Amino acid sequence: MKLAAKQAVATVKSHHYQELYDQLDMPGGVSNMYRLAKSRHRSAQYISHVMQVKRADNQVLRNPPSILHRWSVYFSGICKEEFPHPQIPSPPPTLGPVPRISIAEVKLGIEKMKRGKATD
Repeated sequence: MKLAAKQAVATVKSHHYQELYDQLDMPGGVSNMYRLAKSRHRSAQYISHVMQVKRADNQVLRNPPSILHRWSVYFSGICKEEFPHPQIPSPPPTLGPVPRISIAEVKLGIEKMKRGKATD
């Protein structure tokens, strides 16, 4: 089903482009050539999904260069902004020598582990 749909789309698309290329050879083909170049340029652009972005004053931007400029302004503002971070709590220092890990503790830890998973 999916393959048949893809084939149908491909045949219609190739037929459309064949007609377009046939029209390029006619006297009015120059305008079609510009239309084809413009559509190829739009399809080759990096921005393909986001076609509108709001400016800081909530005005909608639809022009790709202005969208890119808005993104650069927005992200440069974010990168320069400092966010307050909570302090990382530190445990109390260990006084004296650190006790060694015993074989019994290792065996107990291995028994608690499931295959391919680490313990909490």
